Amino acid sequence: MNQEKLDDYYDKIEAKIAHWDENVTRYREKYRLLKILPMKTTIRLVKAGPLVLHLLISLLNHPEVSKKTKRRVAVAVGYFVMPFDVIPEAVAGPVGYVDDVVVALALVNSLLNGDNEREKEIINEIWRGSAEELTALRGIVKGIDLVRNFGKYIQRILPG
Repeated sequence: MNQEKLDDYYDKIEAKIAHWDENVTRYREKYRLLKILPMKTTIRLVKAGPLVLHLLISLLNHPEVSKKTKRRVAVAVGYFVMPFDVIPEAVAGPVGYVDDVVVALALVNSLLNGDNEREKEIINEIWRGSAEELTALRGIVKGIDLVRNFGKYIQRILPG
């Protein structure tokens, strides 16, 4: 994907998500992942969606990212665009991006905890948010009980 088009797409999506907060409560009872997350965390994850998707696609575009990492990123991007997942966007609207963002951030967290120092630098260079925001989002993902609530599913869709 052309990086300039991606940047424009990111700006449009971010603007659309800016004021959807009132829809969150409607879906909290229906989806288990939303039940375990505090309301503010759910909203924060959805609003981070455009940033996270931008990061993933930018990693796919980056010439210095390894093929192995690109394969893992492609799976996470695929999960983002799949019409049917744990919380489908077609049903839940922007709230449906919570699981997509969690999957993507689990991958980003894995990469930032990995051995490839150059890819860590690339992630930090590409990330359009603040360093503090990325750290906070990684903390949210670490704080979710991935093994009990979501981990088995993530492990199935993100290859090692």
